[in-house]
Amino acid sequence: MRLRSLALPPEYERGSYKRASCKAATIQSARAPKLPRVSERLDRVAIAYSRGTVEIPWDSRDALLERLRHLDSAEGIRNEFVAVGASRAVQLNRSEVILLTKSIDAWTASAGGRQNLPTGIAELWEALWQDIRDTSAENARPLDARDA
Repeated sequence: MRLRSLALPPEYERGSYKRASCKAATIQSARAPKLPRVSERLDRVAIAYSRGTVEIPWDSRDALLERLRHLDSAEGIRNEFVAVGASRAVQLNRSEVILLTKSIDAWTASAGGRQNLPTGIAELWEALWQDIRDTSAENARPLDARDA
């Protein structure tokens, strides 16, 4: 069996194809959204709340889990943080959000203020507090004349 040589189109010759593909790649990369390096994205954990997600650094996540270690009632929170890792956002139910908010309140008091909390924890508290207010508003029903 004899192999036939294939003729290449002119754009493959003399390196012009490389230049064209590099130019196309440059244009495409200029349009593509900039994502953090993989190591940066894996160094953070996202927590979902009513208005989106809030991210905290992995070190802050570890500190938070350490604070919750002694609370039996926080087992669900700890399990959720461990289960999701950095792959998806942590999803907490309403009672877990309330417990986590109270835990961060106590942490703030013992740390001597929000400025002494690990990076992102104060922002997490703000987001969780907003979530509590949003879900409370959703659950509230308007007064009816029969309720008066």
